[in-house]
Amino acid sequence: MSKRTQTSDHPPTRHTVLIGDVRTMWEKMYWDMEVFSDIQRSYPDEGQPLVYAALNACIAAWSLETWARNSFVSGYPQKEKQDRRKYFDRVLANMIPLQAMCSVVANTAKHGAHRDSGWDGGSLSLKWDDGDECGPAGFVLVTKGQTNAPSMLNSLFDLPRDWWDFLQKMELVEENLPTPNWLRRKLSRMFGGIPGVKSDFEV
Repeated sequence: MSKRTQTSDHPPTRHTVLIGDVRTMWEKMYWDMEVFSDIQRSYPDEGQPLVYAALNACIAAWSLETWARNSFVSGYPQKEKQDRRKYFDRVLANMIPLQAMCSVVANTAKHGAHRDSGWDGGSLSLKWDDGDECGPAGFVLVTKGQTNAPSMLNSLFDLPRDWWDFLQKMELVEENLPTPNWLRRKLSRMFGGIPGVKSDFEV
């Protein structure tokens, strides 16, 4: 029998180094989405990396859900926690319907067995697309089910913005959609210097 995991008084950064709150976990999810997009565009004939990156993106979205839910109920009495969890789940399902797919995909990857709760009948398949004037030929991940999207790239494109809107709704973040420093540095390398770009370790 495996030992039940326990939380401690140590901050999350003791294990995660940089991820210490909902915002930094959102940035990590955003990064995984960007990696998936980069592989789709830059290595269209590589099926395996595309699938691996998509799984990582779903796992990151699933992790963000856990971080956000825990933060939303933290510090409240048990009865209020239960009510807040129900409210959180209801608003999440309404504002980010794609999250159900991410959670099911991540849960299946974690447990090594098909999980179908929340995305009934949903599935992913790897297909070859011959391309057209809008894009080159290459592998695409196609979603079937509740999301009804032609490709997972299209499905995931708006997920960081949708999640930020949700975090604002839950009052877990305050400012408008930010540009993470890692993305600012990426854009700086592509298009030239961008003022105010900081190191991850700068305060």
